[in-house]
Amino acid sequence: MICSQLCFLTGLVLAVHAGPISQPAATDQGVAESYLKTFYNLTDEAPITFRRASTEMIEKVREMQKFFGLKVTGKVDQETIEEMKKPRCGVPDVAAYSTFGESLKWRTNKLTYRIVNYTPDLSVAEVDDSIHRALQVWADVTPLRFTRFNNGIADIMITFASRHHGDANPFDGPSQTLAHAFAPGAGIGGDAHFDEDEKFTFRSSRGFVLFLVAAHEFGHSLGLSHSNVPAALMYPTYIFKDVDSFSLSSDDIQGIQSLYGRNTVGTRDVPDPEPPTNPDACDPKLILDAVTTFGGESMFFKDKYVWRSSQNRRAEQHLIQSLWPNLPNNIDAAYESPAQNKVFVFKGRRVWALYGYNVVRGYPKSLSILGLPSFVRKITAAVHDQSTGKTLLFADSYYYSFDERRRRMEAGYPRQVEDGFPGMAGVVTAAHYFSGYIYLYSGTNVYEFSSRRRLYRVLQNNQLLPSSGTAYIFPSFTMEHLTVLALALVLCSALCDAAPTVTSPDDHQKAEEYLAQFYRNHGTTQARGRSIYLADFEKDLKAMQEFFGLEVTGKLDTNTLEVMKKPRCGVTDVASYGHFAGKPRWKQSVVTYRITDYTSQLSRSEVDATIGKAFKLYSDVIPLDFKQIYSGTADIMILFKAGYHGDFYPFDGRGQVLAHANSPGPEQGGDTHFDEDEKWTLSPQGVNLLLVAAHEFGHALGLDHSKDRSALMYPNYQYVNTNGYKLHQDDRLGVQALYGVRASTDEPAPKPKPKPEPKPEPKPEPKPEPKPEPKPNPVPSVPPEPCKRDLVFDAATSIRGELFFFKKGFYWKKGYHSGLSRHKVNSMWPSIDSVDAAYELRNKGITFLFKGQQYWAVKGSTTLSGYPKPITNFGFPPYVKKIDAAVHVASTGQTLFFIDSNYWSYDERTGQMDRAFAKSIRRNIPGIGSRVDAAFENAGYLYFSDGARQTEYDFSSKRVNRVLLNYGWLNCY
Repeated sequence: MICSQLCFLTGLVLAVHAGPISQPAATDQGVAESYLKTFYNLTDEAPITFRRASTEMIEKVREMQKFFGLKVTGKVDQETIEEMKKPRCGVPDVAAYSTFGESLKWRTNKLTYRIVNYTPDLSVAEVDDSIHRALQVWADVTPLRFTRFNNGIADIMITFASRHHGDANPFDGPSQTLAHAFAPGAGIGGDAHFDEDEKFTFRSSRGFVLFLVAAHEFGHSLGLSHSNVPAALMYPTYIFKDVDSFSLSSDDIQGIQSLYGRNTVGTRDVPDPEPPTNPDACDPKLILDAVTTFGGESMFFKDKYVWRSSQNRRAEQHLIQSLWPNLPNNIDAAYESPAQNKVFVFKGRRVWALYGYNVVRGYPKSLSILGLPSFVRKITAAVHDQSTGKTLLFADSYYYSFDERRRRMEAGYPRQVEDGFPGMAGVVTAAHYFSGYIYLYSGTNVYEFSSRRRLYRVLQNNQLLPSSGTAYIFPSFTMEHLTVLALALVLCSALCDAAPTVTSPDDHQKAEEYLAQFYRNHGTTQARGRSIYLADFEKDLKAMQEFFGLEVTGKLDTNTLEVMKKPRCGVTDVASYGHFAGKPRWKQSVVTYRITDYTSQLSRSEVDATIGKAFKLYSDVIPLDFKQIYSGTADIMILFKAGYHGDFYPFDGRGQVLAHANSPGPEQGGDTHFDEDEKWTLSPQGVNLLLVAAHEFGHALGLDHSKDRSALMYPNYQYVNTNGYKLHQDDRLGVQALYGVRASTDEPAPKPKPKPEPKPEPKPEPKPEPKPEPKPNPVPSVPPEPCKRDLVFDAATSIRGELFFFKKGFYWKKGYHSGLSRHKVNSMWPSIDSVDAAYELRNKGITFLFKGQQYWAVKGSTTLSGYPKPITNFGFPPYVKKIDAAVHVASTGQTLFFIDSNYWSYDERTGQMDRAFAKSIRRNIPGIGSRVDAAFENAGYLYFSDGARQTEYDFSSKRVNRVLLNYGWLNCY
């Protein structure tokens, strides 16, 4: 039956959309590609025609459509292209990132554990019992056995500590991160740490039950990652459960048994989990409880099950409570409200509101909130009519109409169903809206009504099944539609034969400090690098929202923040990204700015006054003041330039990118650039400078884009009356979250002193570029100072998972567990006193170190025999006296060698230098400068240092991600 209904709804695409589907013009496709490359990181791997879109292109279009609240189709339709063509800010809406995963497990089934210290919240006996039972839940379903040590080193070392506790992952105080654990491995691998600032209990809900927290953490200690199933123990958010009735979910059991197998001898006779008995999806007598849309999918409810189906995935069956633990089974009705972006579920006299996979706070509520009379005991079906904005609620033989916009019941209801839907027979048991048609379910029949409430046809539920033997002719079919129908029928057949499955999204999202802890690479640095355009905040927040089933916006909305505030495990939900933690903001109370190049379209005094007004919008609400200077280097340097203007993001002419700005930080941090090709005005005509400047200064203060269309930080330009203009609430709260609230005062503001007339400057003063430090020889005995802004590396590389930065005969070593330390080069490799360049071949475990015209091969601290060798072995001509830098690109198998302003490419597979080299660095690797002093790979990105300046580079897309300073890797800011 469910199969029949799904096939029927899939087939409706053919009946309702029987005409040809228009293709976007080739010029529009070019606009879309350019837009997605600029703002959504679409790569350049292959040309795309207007008739053939790549999978990546489709996904990027979907991502963009979801961000802007458009209909998510993956197609460049008219609405999408119109949005793309609007003037907008140049900061990307999303950023690319890479994740890396690895299945880790213990190589033995006999593990040891030791409780190093105890929490004062519980007695020693209660802690011992909680830890024992937490390990036992995993032993019950696997061959694993745990033995306790009272001293010495165990596989799993258990400690209670607060704040900084020696592992580079400090706790954060009460009610945020409860604990964390490390994956199986040597050293700290498997260890579990619990935050002593939390209140742990033995079984009470007034605190955090140690058994539940420990059982979760030990899942990580055994090799499990987080689950996206809310009912699972490995779900990242803490959920109180009755200790006495606790049992692992099937998701947890399947996960741990995939690593270690089943418990065949165990300490207890635990039967394998039985799959739930589910209703027959193809039973022609099956009557559904409810049908609704859900974020682009269709959801079909029956008893304690729900089937979900969409055009892009196979239909899947789930337990309702595996998706929504707080939702009841056997629901009565459900509908989706696009205006509120919520799904409402009914059972009896109560209604639940769902936002993604979370029940909205304050629900369930009484049916009376909708204005229904008290004698209505249940809703049998509900459907939202998108053509009218009304929601129809069915109760027995009557129905009501609820106005979603006005949030009230319409007058003149209830009405008889047969009066409103002539030809409908029987009680409505479920309802569904699809592309302008309303489908009312009654028993095994489905009634299709047009928007004018005219009965179009009555269908049997199994009428479109391939096995039914019944043909139904849809009008106006094309061959393309018949092909789609054939695919739809295959999908329906697959549904009928498919077993219940539970799936999890690949990526998960989060925000700000929460993101820095759970969605960033702690293995590379705790320091923060400044992003020019790719905001770590927005990138990582999208990962968190997807993981928790929230709306994926990349903005910190209320529902996202509520999830973040819930107690949760401290282990990251996704693998490392290789980016830096931290919150971009100015630390001082006075921020200076300087306008180096003025627009020719307004007078200097008009520009000065407008820029001052834009800054005042922020200084009115936060304790930050702004001061204009007329010479030297300011915190925020402002210019008007067209086309290429000195950074890596040239403007594109009038009408597209209006301006862009950098987030707070040193060097280019905060700098703001306006496209001189635009028509800048102080009126509604052209582009209003005040609105654009205020938007860009939001970025310069640390704000990202907002999805709120009324907010100043919405990415697309839109004119509003600037008379008496103040920041929108969304903008104000955002900037106050960074800097706090300015204290109000009744004293009149002092009159500003007249500004001196600036002297004409023949040429703007550029920010000083740090000069590369010479590499002296012999090696000095004084170690180099790490925290100098003009620090220049001699070389850099990774060695066995740790980063090495070389300088004047010394090196800094940085690792996840070892932290940061400094050593002499010859203390590690006695035959080498200093290093010019280095690179690692991870697949062989060998690192090559270069000095002058020689190189060494090392494995860890061991120098391999037969070295040093001459660099001519690589194919370099004799005139090459030294290698400046080297880096291995694992994705291509090539090693790049940098010499002066050129680079060479060496094929590690063939052992030969590639032909047609050397090539120009500036011309072939645009954006990294004209020479490279040091280079290394980390978490999928290449890092090139030119003097003190470092470029993070995506080699696959040939794009600069951001510009950093070398000393940031050494925990200096």
